[in-house]
Amino acid sequence: MLQRYDDCKGRCACYADPTTGVVKHEYKKVRTRSHIQVGGEYIIERDDTVTVLKRISQDEIVHKSYIVTA
Repeated sequence: MLQRYDDCKGRCACYADPTTGVVKHEYKKVRTRSHIQVGGEYIIERDDTVTVLKRISQDEIVHKSYIVTA
């Protein structure tokens, strides 16, 4: 089942399914779909934020998000 993952500003970064590893991302009419292997990472950069998803098992995806400062 797809779960919502937000960035550090509370905006939807993507939807992902820990069981299958499917990641769906949509922003301004651009859609992407990818797959994360167990142990793999998926990185989303938007404006001044970076959100990193890591699939640690078939049951769990952990994520962190931070603001990039110049």
